[in-house]
Amino acid sequence: MGKTNLGVWLIFISFPSIFTYIAIQYFWQIKLLNQYKGRVIAKVIYIREDTYFERGFKKATMYFFTFEYCIDEVVYRAELKWGVKNNIQYPIGDEIEIQYDEKNPTKFLVSGEEKYWKKEALKYTIVAGFIWIVIICGLIHDIFFR
Repeated sequence: MGKTNLGVWLIFISFPSIFTYIAIQYFWQIKLLNQYKGRVIAKVIYIREDTYFERGFKKATMYFFTFEYCIDEVVYRAELKWGVKNNIQYPIGDEIEIQYDEKNPTKFLVSGEEKYWKKEALKYTIVAGFIWIVIICGLIHDIFFR
């Protein structure tokens, strides 16, 4: 058995942890969508732009959509938690079906996006899984065969 450099392995472990975290976030959105039983048509009333610089100083814009909807004669206005990068997915005035939490109607998600979330979750899960396998094999090699 050889001597392992724990600091290097901790850096390697942090990399797939990011992909794992993102995959868990997508799976969480799918779970929430299945729990949100209320359905209603909501109207896009405002689009907030958040401009930032990505790697290499490339300018990017995230769009956050505010929806207005009525449940039991109570009007709600709430912003979608997830932004859309470089694309106005829902123009102002569009009417979109949303699913909301019946206990707290300000919590909602856009209906019909589970295919996208499943695809993204699968993509990040595959990448994270592959990296985890490489790291585990590297650790086994480093500990037992070095």
